[in-house]
Amino acid sequence: MHVGLLKIRLLLATLFMAIIVPLTCLSSGAAGLADDPKQPAQRLDIRTWLSEDEIRANPHLVITVTFSLTQSGMVEGTPEVKATGSDAAVLKKVTDRARKAVLDSAPYQLPPEKYDLWKNVELTFYTDPAK
Repeated sequence: MHVGLLKIRLLLATLFMAIIVPLTCLSSGAAGLADDPKQPAQRLDIRTWLSEDEIRANPHLVITVTFSLTQSGMVEGTPEVKATGSDAAVLKKVTDRARKAVLDSAPYQLPPEKYDLWKNVELTFYTDPAK
């Protein structure tokens, strides 16, 4: 793996472990996350894209979102979304919602001095809680 990509993944893992994971562990569940849809971390939670029933019905769903950011934290171009592990209707739904969530979350507030580490982003979301 390219060293730059590895650093990006490590930085993103650190950022999202600090932001996303605590939110997804809230005892209030998805309803609590949807309370303030203006928060980027809340829009980037898969539980705001699918109902709990849809998540349970699609335990092997994997969504990977790839996008680039400008130095001001805006999304450059259109995010690429790949989804696997379900039927075409669910894949289309999560693909559209993931792309919208990434775009609606901009501008991302990330340290400008680390731009080389976060200018290219790849995020992977799983419905399987073991992942």
